[in-house]
This record gives sequence, structure tokens and C-alpha cells, in this order.
Amino acid sequence: MSDYENVKVLVLSNGSNILCQVTEMDDNFVSITNPVTLEADNTENRINMNPMIRFAQKNTDVVLPVTNVELMYIPTVGLQEEYIAVFVEETKEATETSEEETAGAEETEEVEVEV
Repeated sequence: MSDYENVKVLVLSNGSNILCQVTEMDDNFVSITNPVTLEADNTENRINMNPMIRFAQKNTDVVLPVTNVELMYIPTVGLQEEYIAVFVEETKEATETSEEETAGAEETEEVEVEV
């Protein structure tokens, strides 16, 4: 497991899937940083990641009403590691993720990150 236990996927009431770091949560609001949208590309059999707020500074807090969050869960280790390397630590260029990095998901998919 990654050192980033605060990395979660949020499914919003508008249907968006957001991969982010949850920094704080109470009964009314959830605060997140470095959010990216997840979009399944079924024609290419991969998941695309794109910054949710393209012009925000890195580590900017984004506050969402809890009423907009339908579901929150821990992503696969491979997805977590790709997200951290590309969007948080910036130690890796956006690439396709190998099948072994996504192990643990119901279906194995290649993951491509687009910035």
C-alpha cells in the first residue's frame, strides 16, 4: 500500500469521478487537493486522468459540499501510485500504466494519464 492513505476517488452527484487527496472532512464539507478527473476510454481500454482545475496552483485546497459526494473509496494501488508520481510529486511523466500496476482491480486496464 502507498504512503498516501488520503488518496481517494470521489464520485460526485453530477457523475464525475475525481481522484484526489482528501485533506479534511466534516459533516458539511470535504477539502481536497490536486484533483484529477477520471474518464474511462473504452475504445482504447484505459483510464485518462486530467487536472480538474487546470489553472489552480499545485496543492490548492478545493472545498466541496458533502452533499455533492455520492461515494468515496480507495483506488487501486497502481492508480494511486501513477497519480502520486505524475500529479503530486511530479517525479514521472504522464505514461501508460502497465497491467501489473493496476493489479487488484476487477478488470485489468491500461491507464494513460493526460496532462
